[in-house]
Amino acid sequence: MRMAVDAAFIISPQATVTERLRRLGPDELSYEFAVEDPTFYTQRWRAESHLLRTPEPMLEFACHEGNYSLRNILEAARSRDPKK
Repeated sequence: MRMAVDAAFIISPQATVTERLRRLGPDELSYEFAVEDPTFYTQRWRAESHLLRTPEPMLEFACHEGNYSLRNILEAARSRDPKK
């Protein structure tokens, strides 16, 4: 059997995950999710979080190989530059 592994929990291909976003006010959202997975859990479970508006702009989070090694890549490239 192949399973999806998340940083927080394990679910099987038979799992159902339901997500809901609700606006609670002009500056607040409610994010809820529920997991039903008879393979790993004996009952449905859920979690909820509230998201508040901030004055800063929201930036997209993108993950790629260069995130953690960018400094080393740049240092290696600079080491090949002719010395002045």
